Amino acid sequence: MNNEIVERIDEIKNDTVHGAGYLTQKALATLIATATASSVISVAELLNEINEVALELKQARPIMVSIANYITKFVNIIMNDFQQYTSTEMLKNAIVNTGDTLIAEFELAKEKAAEYGAHVLNDGDTILTCSYSSLIISALIISKNRGNKLNVFVTESKWSDISYGKMTVSELTNNSISAKVIPDSEIKRYLDRITIAVTGADCILADGTVINGKPSLQLAQRASSAKLRYYVMCETAKFDLNKTKNKDSALEEGFDLIPSNLITGLITEKGIMSPSEIAYFLFN
Repeated sequence: MNNEIVERIDEIKNDTVHGAGYLTQKALATLIATATASSVISVAELLNEINEVALELKQARPIMVSIANYITKFVNIIMNDFQQYTSTEMLKNAIVNTGDTLIAEFELAKEKAAEYGAHVLNDGDTILTCSYSSLIISALIISKNRGNKLNVFVTESKWSDISYGKMTVSELTNNSISAKVIPDSEIKRYLDRITIAVTGADCILADGTVINGKPSLQLAQRASSAKLRYYVMCETAKFDLNKTKNKDSALEEGFDLIPSNLITGLITEKGIMSPSEIAYFLFN
């Protein structure tokens, strides 16, 4: 594995700013870079190189299951057709094309999920959210561009000296959406102004439990106590497709587990699902 690829993998491991969607696409781009930078002379050697990098990428950010899901999909596509590759050049072209196709597929899923997300946002809504989700930002922008006037409260969501709430508010105000950062401890004080609560997700477990950055659990609990709708927006790539995680082993520092009974619905590129539908989706 050359130094450039090692550095790319380390960047993914140590990136505390970007979310799962961005890092999933960066992981796919790393596989493309592995192929284009490779100097091996046989198809078998290049396949081994790709498998080695793929394994490292899948282990880079375990909580962000979309990385493992897409890397697994990538490797399966390449390996299923490996007999047709008669030269390293042919294999390299297949790797680049597969990577580009999957990146585009991920982007399209995000766009569709954002469209569905915009449908639950109405003119005059005051929205409560936390952490950082590029998908939620996209949904809010779509809703605003349709003429809806929105007001957004974002909890500070500070972790490791990074305020994800401030990042979210900065992007929203740059897109002419009214947004304000509030302290995590003051969610309850703002509830009487809120009409809907939304968060993103880093992982969805088979029972509908959601993993997302803090303080998502507090937000969900407060929304439930106030009888507010609480939606989770994410691509189905964030479902634990390999069913490798459970509540006892899945959580990492800085993240919350949100029980499915607190969630009104999961908004994905396939539409709005109830948490109880996740198991059916995963096992069928």
